[in-house]
Amino acid sequence: MKKLVYVLALAAALCVHVAAQSSAGDSQEDLQKYAPVLPSVKAQFWKIDPKLGYAVKSVGGGVYVISDNMWQSAFLVTDERRDCL
Repeated sequence: MKKLVYVLALAAALCVHVAAQSSAGDSQEDLQKYAPVLPSVKAQFWKIDPKLGYAVKSVGGGVYVISDNMWQSAFLVTDERRDCL
């Protein structure tokens, strides 16, 4: 039982330590200092409309890409219609 209490106390202490690290420095400025974006990469960023927060671009053949300069998704637009039940 004593060993279990020690293990639980150690686990709790580690969780507090990890939680403190993850909540410290969550600001955008801190992230940019930690992981700066290279100018050559930044030049390829899409122009994002601040009101929308994302941009959609056609890449041809009915394929579109939507991005917020962090996450990207692609989708295909076709004439085919499927009825969902």
